Amino acid sequence: SGVARDASDMLKTVGFQVADPSNFSPEYAGSAQIQAGPQSVDQAYTVARFFPSSRVTLTDNTEPGVTVLLGSLYNGALTAEDLQRVQENQGTQHLPVGEVDEVTVAGTPLKAGV
Repeated sequence: SGVARDASDMLKTVGFQVADPSNFSPEYAGSAQIQAGPQSVDQAYTVARFFPSSRVTLTDNTEPGVTVLLGSLYNGALTAEDLQRVQENQGTQHLPVGEVDEVTVAGTPLKAGV
């Protein structure tokens, strides 16, 4: 979907390795859900910084990497100014972007008539 591509492009801009965006169903009711298996939890919280009001969810995935599910309340990619602000306020509790495995962004296909 277009929003998934925009979010993927935003993450690429700041240096994340990003897979091709995809679609998913059913629709997620929140802003964004950041999914990761046990070995990628720190990475998920690093990615979540770029998605305000997102929720990190632990999955049973054994593969490295993070999946971002964009929901019905997602307001679009951050502006250049907001991206810079997030990067400047990284803090020590988050990984450097370069240490995050591949990120996959998925959005719900647009419904006809919406």
